[in-house]
Amino acid sequence: MGSEMCIRDSPHTAGIPWHYGNPFGEQRAPLSLVDRSNRVILAVTGEERESFLTNLLSKIIAPGATMALDLDANGRVQHEMDVAVTEDTVYLITSPHEAESLRDYLVSMIFWSKVEIAVSPLKLVTVFGEHMPLEAAFSRTVPGTPLRTDYGVTDVEAAAEAILQQNGQLAGLMCFEAYRVARGEPDHPVDCDEKTIPHEVGLWLTDAVDLDKGCYRGQETVARVENLGRAPRALVVTLLDGSVPELPTPGTAIELAGRTVGVLGSVVHHYELGPIALATIKASALQRSGEFMAGDCAMSVDKQSLPRPSSGAGREAITQLRGGKPRA
Repeated sequence: MGSEMCIRDSPHTAGIPWHYGNPFGEQRAPLSLVDRSNRVILAVTGEERESFLTNLLSKIIAPGATMALDLDANGRVQHEMDVAVTEDTVYLITSPHEAESLRDYLVSMIFWSKVEIAVSPLKLVTVFGEHMPLEAAFSRTVPGTPLRTDYGVTDVEAAAEAILQQNGQLAGLMCFEAYRVARGEPDHPVDCDEKTIPHEVGLWLTDAVDLDKGCYRGQETVARVENLGRAPRALVVTLLDGSVPELPTPGTAIELAGRTVGVLGSVVHHYELGPIALATIKASALQRSGEFMAGDCAMSVDKQSLPRPSSGAGREAITQLRGGKPRA
């Protein structure tokens, strides 16, 4: 294929180059830029922008915030967004499938707040590796290996040229997806469903939710699961059997001992791990022995990707009040 671009015609990739002819080489590159301009960037301005968003979302929106969730009254995730906070603007980076409904919801909640919300003309690019900063309206650094920085730029081609001048290279969206999946980072339309709650995703518990934050829609469910309950499912990283003729696709049912226990999400080839996927699996099934199957493809769960258990502080307090004896 040489240097020819590969474009995947699917809603998930929205016409962005999937790779430039050497997908695993692009993942191994010490410095690379991925065009992610299929994402939508909302710009929230006005003197009350941070307090307004903090009152509505799962995260305290202030410098340093990188992710947030919008929940419904039952604590189920409606919108997931990356966050970048600058001196005069909060940028919310979201899926094109969710941007309109997220903007409509936020606008409907403005009332008398001194806030304005608009779709930004900025384009999103992601750079993997150490590098000199790009000229951008905002940047957000995501820790991990390799180091990842997201930028809001006005000109994708100019950003790409700046990376090439630093001896970097262009990488397709496959590169980003491989590192995203390996990190356990869900893409809400692909890896979640209408029942997903924050405690099912380990990354969200650390980066997108402030457990000691004040009231917001769905906060009661977050607090109840953290203190009294357990998440019924978990989003996990899975390793797929690469010897099958064709890998399973997102939405494939996952079975254990002949019973459906989950569903497959994003699937991608990682240059070191091989074919990997995100999967939502019942918590009870994750405690059982046996081989998980997605169609004809065997799969194993990366135990390091399991969300941490709920604190159970409420259960412990109730037990102590009963004299240390759990209810029969």
